[in-house]
Amino acid sequence: MKWIDNNKIIDSNIKIITNTLSISSLVFSLTYDCYCTSGSCGDSLTVFIFGILGLYQFGASICWLANPLLIFSWFTIKRTKVSFIFSLCSSILAISFLFFDEVMINEAGHYGKVTSYELGYWLWVLSSLIMLMGNGMILYKNKDVIDQLDDGKVFKYKIKVGKDGERNVEDGGRSI
Repeated sequence: MKWIDNNKIIDSNIKIITNTLSISSLVFSLTYDCYCTSGSCGDSLTVFIFGILGLYQFGASICWLANPLLIFSWFTIKRTKVSFIFSLCSSILAISFLFFDEVMINEAGHYGKVTSYELGYWLWVLSSLIMLMGNGMILYKNKDVIDQLDDGKVFKYKIKVGKDGERNVEDGGRSI
């Protein structure tokens, strides 16, 4: 008989849901404006694609690095600790954009004062936070992979699948 660890099934579901929600949030964020300056509003898709060009001037453009970190966290989701670190760094960089008063508004290097943060920005931050929370849930849950019954007995449980497809839940060797 093959042993299926119930925690791995739950972890797998959390990872799928987390990745799906995070990717969806980022994709939706690209369809909205991200911030407004005194002259105009920044298109999220344009900022996402061309934001790397502003890195040489540092400032608020450094927050753009949250994008590759977020993407790395998606691809390393099977290695929860690594994905957690990427998503933590991505979240910090994304939120740090709030601390910058000015952003580069054109390729000539002119700056404009940020007057408001639009829906695209908040969905972008949410995308990183979803990954951070999903990875954090898995890490926290796996810290203690035992359940406690009403009578106070602590046990580990597994699902045992027979060749005929029958499933049995076992507690330390005895069937439940």
